[in-house]
Amino acid sequence: IDLLDPATEGQIGTIPVGTTADVDQAVEAAQKAFMESGWASMGWRERSRLLRKVGETMMRRKDEIALAETIDQGRPLRQSQGMMVPLAAGAWEFFAGALMTFTGEAAHPEPWASGYTLKQPIGVVGCITPGNPDQIPNPFICSNKLSCHNNQ
Repeated sequence: IDLLDPATEGQIGTIPVGTTADVDQAVEAAQKAFMESGWASMGWRERSRLLRKVGETMMRRKDEIALAETIDQGRPLRQSQGMMVPLAAGAWEFFAGALMTFTGEAAHPEPWASGYTLKQPIGVVGCITPGNPDQIPNPFICSNKLSCHNNQ
């Protein structure tokens, strides 16, 4: 698929057409990473640090990311720099911080019984995102799932 600059209508790249085989390959790779990478068993402090690092890296490379976003979406550069990149980086930082508030719950429905919640990763989470408007990539789709030990 041709990727066009909305301002000039010139081609700036191409995007391959995804197939079911591509999806199968991505799921297989994510499942392998889930089982072998240590992400699922990684402690919350380390996951928080890594997610925060994504946001920090985005802000450090803000101008570069904003320019790519502007060319891709046709939005004003100032908007990409001042709003879109900080918003995306902020999502990664938000979910990094949210890890510090995850708690389990205990319940005692009867004097002789007790229950509790056990939060465990479910594995591979697939996300299909729209081609517009913002592909920074969409941090609200990615960061929350990764913060909960899942792979994408």
